[in-house]
Amino acid sequence: MAEKEIKLSVPNLNPDIVENLRECIETGWVSTGGRFIQQFEKDFSAYVKVPDAVSDEEAAF
Repeated sequence: MAEKEIKLSVPNLNPDIVENLRECIETGWVSTGGRFIQQFEKDFSAYVKVPDAVSDEEAAF
């Protein structure tokens, strides 16, 4: 019997995402630091209308 591939979702990796991932890997910021995390925390805190937000529970401590 031939194997048949069943895709659960179609990959959506536009050039911006690939470039952002490349930057994270090249700079070594792939966890709780770097400009993408800082921007996320700033944008998220504005979205939920609070003065500060952190990206994960360890950063909160």
